[in-house]
Amino acid sequence: MLHLQLSRKCNLRCRFCGQHHTDPEGAMSLPDWIDVLKQLREYARGATVVLWGGEPLAYPHFREVAQFSAQQGFPLEIITNGTMISCHADLLRTLFKTVYISVDGPEKVHDAIRGKGVFAKVKAGLEILKGGNAELVMMSVLAPENMESFETLPFGLPVDRVILHEMIYLTDAECRELSPAAAEKWHGNADPDYPERLHKTIEDLKRHEYPIPVEFQPHFEAGYCLEPYRHLHIGSDGETSFCTDFTHYTLGNVRNHTLRGIFEGEKAEQFRRNGNNPFCSHCSWKNTEESIIQFKVSAKIKTMERRGPAGILSSRKTQIGVSEI
Repeated sequence: MLHLQLSRKCNLRCRFCGQHHTDPEGAMSLPDWIDVLKQLREYARGATVVLWGGEPLAYPHFREVAQFSAQQGFPLEIITNGTMISCHADLLRTLFKTVYISVDGPEKVHDAIRGKGVFAKVKAGLEILKGGNAELVMMSVLAPENMESFETLPFGLPVDRVILHEMIYLTDAECRELSPAAAEKWHGNADPDYPERLHKTIEDLKRHEYPIPVEFQPHFEAGYCLEPYRHLHIGSDGETSFCTDFTHYTLGNVRNHTLRGIFEGEKAEQFRRNGNNPFCSHCSWKNTEESIIQFKVSAKIKTMERRGPAGILSSRKTQIGVSEI
C-alpha cells in the first residue's frame, strides 16, 4: 500500500488537527507524483494507492493524479473530510474502491469541532456517492469531546461501514522513555480519565445494534508492527516513512532515490529492526488483522482471534512481497 500525501493544505481548521495547512518549500509537483506512480507500476503493480492530505480533494491536480493512478490499474482509496465531494463526484463514484470520510459525531458535535455547516456538506456529498462503485466508510476518533455521542451511529449518513479509533497518547511512564525534548512535545491538557471513559464507552456500544457494520480498533500491545513490510508513505515534500502519523524518520526522498531503493534500503531495514517505540505501542493500525473488535450488524460483540507474534510475522513474511507495498 502506498499513501500519497498530495498536499498539507486543507479547507478546514479543525481544533485538534496537527497538519500545518501549508505545503513546504519545494513541494512535490504533478510530474513528481506521476514519476512515483510510474515507478510503482514497475515495482509493485498490485499495490493499493491511498490519496490523503491535508484535504486531497483541494489539491489542484487531484484529478490528474487519480486518473493516472486508475489508468495504471491501481486500486484507489481516499481519506477526506467530505466537504468537497461534489467537485470530484464523477471520479469518486467510478474510479475509487473506498472513500474514507472523517466524522466526529452527530451534526452538533461534528460542527462544534470542524465548523458550522460541515456535517450538512458531508451528508450531501455522501448522497451523491451513494450507489457508486466505492465503499463509503466513516472513520471516527473516540476523543473526550465526542466519545459519549456514538449511540446513534451512523448519524443518518449513507455509509456502508464505520471504523472507530482510540486517541494516540502516552502514559507518564512511557514519556520517561523519551528524550526530554521529545517528551516535552507530548505534555498537554489530556483528560486523565480518558482510558476509563473509553472503556465505559466501548462497553456501552457493545450493547447496541447497528444497521451497518461498526468496528473498533483498540491499541494492541504487540512488540512488532507490520506496516514496514507492507506500506510506504510519501509526504507532500517527497520524504518517505512507514507511518503516516510519525514522519520524523525519513527513509529518503523520492526525488533522490527510487521506490525500490527506499523500500529495500539500509535505512528501511534498520527501522524494521529497531523502529518500535513508545508511540507505536498505542497505534491501532500496527496489526489491524488481529486487533479489530467488530460490532456486527444486529449481533453481539465479536473479537477476532489473536495469534502469537512469531506466527504472524512468519506467515506474513511469506506473503508480503514488493507487490504489497
